[in-house]
Amino acid sequence: MRRERWFAVAALGAAVGLGVLAGAAVRGEPGAAAHASAIDAVAPLAGLWRAEEEDGAVFEEVWMPPEHGQMTGALRWFGPDGGVRLLELLTIREVDDGLEYSVRHFDAGLTPWASEADGPLVTRAERLDDGPLVFNTVRGSDSLAGATIDLGTPDRFRATLTFTDESGRAPIILEFERVRP
Repeated sequence: MRRERWFAVAALGAAVGLGVLAGAAVRGEPGAAAHASAIDAVAPLAGLWRAEEEDGAVFEEVWMPPEHGQMTGALRWFGPDGGVRLLELLTIREVDDGLEYSVRHFDAGLTPWASEADGPLVTRAERLDDGPLVFNTVRGSDSLAGATIDLGTPDRFRATLTFTDESGRAPIILEFERVRP
């Protein structure tokens, strides 16, 4: 796997992490009206989030408020040298049975990744009665198995990415803090 692909998967974790507040929406009773307001439940994601790694890398992610059943966001990842490593375009949208998260990767010059020529990476939120939000169904990646999002407080969360056994990769954990609402 190319080094750039590894970084993109790490950044996907950062982006998926912002779906954490969607848990309240997808944990509703089956058939309940909660689905109609699922995207409203992620409205607190609007704003700027930041994660800083020990090596000096920085992930920044911004989300616009919900509109017409979807939210749009963007992520930029700076390497330890301060250079842009990757950019992402992100969406969370209501679907028939919950929420779907999609991401497209670009290099610093906005050239889309060839590995996503057939479409974006897509994950689906599973319904949970309590606890962290889990995104397990992944389309568009050979190595990403899913992500678990654990909200510590409204201004902090942890995103844990897991990978397929075949990839031989250890989980990646990213800690985010809200910078601005």
